[in-house]
Amino acid sequence: MKKVNVTVSMMLLAASCFVACDKDNPETPVSGEVKLVVSLSMGVNETQVGYVVPVNESQLAGGGTASLALAHEVEDNPYVEILNDWVFYLPNIYQSSVVRRYTRQADGSLLPSGTLTLSENSLACPGNVLFLSDTKAYASILMENKIVVFNPTTLQKTGEIDLARKEYGLNGSVTPNPLGMMERDGKVFVGCIELSSPPMCSEGAYMIVINEATDTPERFISDPRGTGATFFGNQGMYMDEKGDIYVLCYASYGYVPGQKSGFLRIKKDATDFDPDYFFNITDMEISGIQGGHVILTNFLYDRNGTAYMFGQNPTYASNPIDYVNDLLIESFKINLYDRTVTPLDLPRSNSYSYSILRYGDLILFGLATQSAGAGYFSYNPATGETGKTPFLNVAGTIIDAAVFE
Repeated sequence: MKKVNVTVSMMLLAASCFVACDKDNPETPVSGEVKLVVSLSMGVNETQVGYVVPVNESQLAGGGTASLALAHEVEDNPYVEILNDWVFYLPNIYQSSVVRRYTRQADGSLLPSGTLTLSENSLACPGNVLFLSDTKAYASILMENKIVVFNPTTLQKTGEIDLARKEYGLNGSVTPNPLGMMERDGKVFVGCIELSSPPMCSEGAYMIVINEATDTPERFISDPRGTGATFFGNQGMYMDEKGDIYVLCYASYGYVPGQKSGFLRIKKDATDFDPDYFFNITDMEISGIQGGHVILTNFLYDRNGTAYMFGQNPTYASNPIDYVNDLLIESFKINLYDRTVTPLDLPRSNSYSYSILRYGDLILFGLATQSAGAGYFSYNPATGETGKTPFLNVAGTIIDAAVFE
């Protein structure tokens, strides 16, 4: 693993990518407006470099390659969010606390259009950005236990919400470690991973509920059934068509025996975890895969209870685990209502895979494989067909992506 701070490097399972572009995957010419922005890790040979890459229509025709010609170099492990024609880069590792904004251009490029320093401490570790409007956003700061309030249009800080309080920590601590966020009906739900000995979380799932109008924390809720609520970036919490929120529990990536990964639910009009719902992934016997068990790492909600997830299969782990070469990650279609899990016929990936997205009629899984290439592999929900080669090739490992609607 790369020599970065152990907390975030282990939590992100930081590992070098397998496959870069080569003569078999020439870069596709850039034409058409930007449809997708991909963040790539190029963490090879201790370089700790990432890229924010605009992807246009021609590259998304199927089998194209994301061009680095118009990419912007950033710190490794980058996460991205979109608001209007802006792309916001979030430095999700102990290297920087500076958000960078880019504006989509007609020629298929991204123009730098401002920065915001969330903390003077480069070790603060931003976790997630939540846009509440064109003039208000929250940024969770994992290791400083606070939320920075800022204006995404002017890129000015407008306030801070202090979460470093004993009533939000465990065992006398003041470190809830806020991460993923979601707003519903004027309440912002903030997942807290309550780090014990990083990257391990304390037992249980925890969340702070904030009144968005006043930026005031109102409640601290918990549930003992799952561990590690939400995730970095934007794939740890989703709301369905009913207004119910589903919260991922990643259970310290399986490092702590007995912790359970899966999904908790907060029903519409409620601010507590639903006592009648826990979708336990860790203990589920999944037919069609070696060993029958996985640890949930992240997911994408699609529609009508259907979602897609990555699961880490310990059957394929060496001793000690080699996060670069062990093909631990498998892809699944799940139903949150029926609590079913169906393996998809996609290549296994190393543990640096965290991106799943919908593009048009396809679900795209960001995979770094050993022999089939690196990039987004497709699944067609209408036909059940899966791609055996990348729908979009990339020159590194995909960490995150965002789609312009």
